[in-house]
Formats: sequence, C-alpha cells, structure tokens
Amino acid sequence: MIDVLVAFLALIFAILTFFAPIIALVLLLILKVPFKKAWFTTNWVLSALALIIVIPALIANHFEDKSYIKKLDAKYEVMEKEGLSEEPSTDKILAETYQTGSFRRSGRRSGNPLVNYIIKNYNDTTFKGTLTLKAYHNGEKMGENEFQIELGSGEGFTDYIRPQKLNINKKIWPHVEFEYTIEGSFSP
Repeated sequence: MIDVLVAFLALIFAILTFFAPIIALVLLLILKVPFKKAWFTTNWVLSALALIIVIPALIANHFEDKSYIKKLDAKYEVMEKEGLSEEPSTDKILAETYQTGSFRRSGRRSGNPLVNYIIKNYNDTTFKGTLTLKAYHNGEKMGENEFQIELGSGEGFTDYIRPQKLNINKKIWPHVEFEYTIEGSFSP
C-alpha cells in the first residue's frame, strides 16, 4: 500500500513539474489561454484523473490483503482447536503467498507480476528472525529469497517480491508453487 502511495506522490510531482507546464504551454500557443490559468487547470484535472486511478487500486489492495489475513486467522483457529502449546513457537507464525499480475506474450511484463506474501505472528511475544520464501515448478526448486522480519504480538506484515528474484519467468508463472520457512527467536 505504501508503494502505491509513493507512486501516486511521484505522479503528482511529475504532473506539477513536467506534464502540466507542457500542456499549459501548448494551450497558450494554440488557444491563447493564459499560461498560469492553463497550468492551474491542467494540474487539477490531471491530479483528479490520477486520484480516480489510484484510489480504486488502494482499496482493492487493502481488501485483498484483508482476505488473506482472514485465511491466516481461520488456519490459526483450526490449529488452536487441535491444540497448541502455550510456549512461543514458529508454528504460531503463519504466512500466505499469492501471485498478482501477469506477463505479456512478448515477454515484457504487463500487469506488474508480483509474488506477494503476508505473515502474521500469533504468539504473545515479539519474534525476530527470517522468512525464507521458496518457489517450485514441477517439484524442482526454482529459487529462494530470505527476508528479515520483526513482528510484535499479533502483528502482521505484507510485502512482495519480483518473480525474477525467484527465477520465475513467463513460461512457468501460472504453475509455480511456494513454500516458506520461518526461523528466529522470541523476546518478551
């Protein structure tokens, strides 16, 4: 979600400093509209268009993450019913991975393919350690990546990784499976 906000702010900056002045200059030359008025109007119109695009993306991202957190909560409830020890354990730290986006036929990226992961600590203590994400295709390990994590009690975290960092290409993208391991220590 932070990535979308940063991209939005960068887009607004680009509109204010680059696109709006060029459009205002064109309007001045062609339609004889005063530069300041054209620049002001263009800023507002382009910023509003950017908001129309960014707000639905933020909302969709938020609800997609919420649905995966609900899945983690449901998994934990089942584990709790089966009996978990009271001691802190990496068994009480759950993660979920999912793919978003796709590749174009020509090989260039379209739809921004990403491997997303959500992790949540169900322990009563803080966890500090590593999450290792592994990608498999037809049982063969394609790649792995390690992330440093620190999660407080009941705290969750979401992030993504580019498929290329796990040696995933467009041919195998739809058929990749993921596994994760969690290692680390607990502190009160």
